[in-house]
Amino acid sequence: MEHVSQSVLARYAVAPDRSAPRFDQVREHLAAGCVRCAAFVESFRETAKRSTGGHEAWIVPKLVVVGRDARGGALADFHIVCGAGPFELDVLVREHETMPELEIVGQVTRSGHIYDPVTNLPLGLVATADTEPVVEATTDSFGEFNLGWRRDGAYGLRLGSRPDAPCVLVWEGGEPQ
Repeated sequence: MEHVSQSVLARYAVAPDRSAPRFDQVREHLAAGCVRCAAFVESFRETAKRSTGGHEAWIVPKLVVVGRDARGGALADFHIVCGAGPFELDVLVREHETMPELEIVGQVTRSGHIYDPVTNLPLGLVATADTEPVVEATTDSFGEFNLGWRRDGAYGLRLGSRPDAPCVLVWEGGEPQ
């Protein structure tokens, strides 16, 4: 049985309308009895509820395919640019072939004001199976940050120290989709 990608399962888990036609493949796969994918969906939902205090779930970025004559990261880079509550997030996740770690770098600015960096913002890299950060950092005077962590699981970047702070899925585990 071929599994549904974790990015699609994550979107399904937090979608307000899971009956949408775009989730037909997921519903069929889960109905076929895939315990692994069903457990991931349930774990992602529960973690989203715990990490947000029961409020809006994690933000799951949409994959954008870089077309011809467009600038994009190297093959091993995963670039995310999105709004997250009162913030705008620009993050690059780089997988190193020779090291078992990810390098996660980026900048946080104020929503609608990309030239206004958010300074001294606590950040936490949160595993999807837990609400406590596995590693923490704070944005500098330019709103920039740098984190490193192993690449063996799915992780979200929580923007702030409160459990209900916005959390963006930045790594799905394994190879980037």
